[in-house]
Amino acid sequence: MLYKLVNKYYPGRMRVVVVYRRYYEWMLSLWNEFNKPFKNGNGDTSDYRPTYQNWPSEGGKRCHTFVSFMKKFMDPEGKRTSDEYRHRAEAEHVHVAEYFRGLWSNHSSEVQVLNLHEMNVPSDDGQDATSRFLQSALTPLAAKTYTRSKDSGFGGRHNPSRNINYDILAVAAHEHGLLANQTIPRAKVAVLLEEHFMKKLNTTDLPLQCPDKELLKRFLQKSIHYEEMLYPGQTDDKEHETTFYEAVKRHKFCNFDFDALVEDEAVRTFFSKEIPRLYRRSKH
Repeated sequence: MLYKLVNKYYPGRMRVVVVYRRYYEWMLSLWNEFNKPFKNGNGDTSDYRPTYQNWPSEGGKRCHTFVSFMKKFMDPEGKRTSDEYRHRAEAEHVHVAEYFRGLWSNHSSEVQVLNLHEMNVPSDDGQDATSRFLQSALTPLAAKTYTRSKDSGFGGRHNPSRNINYDILAVAAHEHGLLANQTIPRAKVAVLLEEHFMKKLNTTDLPLQCPDKELLKRFLQKSIHYEEMLYPGQTDDKEHETTFYEAVKRHKFCNFDFDALVEDEAVRTFFSKEIPRLYRRSKH
């Protein structure tokens, strides 16, 4: 329908650009987008989406860990009845970029796939991924216009990275009775955790829940396989593997180990004493 509409008014000028991200990077982005309880904003409680404002026991939605999200996608026996593009791509065993390329190839002779991994490589001319995208997909003039607008102070859409762990921890604490007799809103508990939890415990080394070696191996193999399908004979599997395991070392695929945390005495004390105190202070 979109193609017919554009081609009607701009015949012969339809160009489709599909942006490719490596499968493991795309999965992280997808997990974050579908699980984050907050909108793009400044990080206060007003940014919480309406469907996440209540506790799950009161009808609110639940955030899921990356491991559980990943297992669902990696399950070869999983039944996917959704018509959403990501499920269709998985059912056809192709990367979503390949799925869209095939879909649009039926309507346009100009279907271009841009490799975001290559666009993110630092350049000598100072171009970022957006300016490279505009130059590749449109014209050099479009890239220059973007660069000038950025230099003049245009900041683009505010889309900060937020940590989902604190909302999941807040829910786990609530379900384990660590907030008993408290009427503190879910969003407020999560924000207070984000602001004070690590400082109060005086640590950056919390127990983590991560994919096991076998799941990581399958995840990497799938990522490499999809890239080889998109760029046959042009891939660097060793570099792909190296960057993947660099992400593993940075715990990109991990979440807090919530079961362990809610049994920790210091954490339990934080919820029973510090959270109520911080909440009372924030109201004044």
